[in-house]
Amino acid sequence: MAATLCVKRCQMDAIQIENKKAIIDLDRCIGCGLCITTCKKEALSLLEKTKKTIPPRNAAMLYLGILSDKVSKQKMMGNMLKLLTGRQL
Repeated sequence: MAATLCVKRCQMDAIQIENKKAIIDLDRCIGCGLCITTCKKEALSLLEKTKKTIPPRNAAMLYLGILSDKVSKQKMMGNMLKLLTGRQL
């Protein structure tokens, strides 16, 4: 039961228990440290990520980033112009 406290504390669903060990999904972990506060001393520790993710400034920047990952730059620019001019997509 104690091993699942860190799983419950993780708001990003980044921890799974397999064979009585915590497995961390580093792509989901945001490094908040909530899991550390519920685990036995030194059972888990935070390490600095090699790839740092900078959060977007606002929702518009978030959605533009998602859009740029999904479509070509030309299509993205067209969609941005539509957004700026108020035309429907």
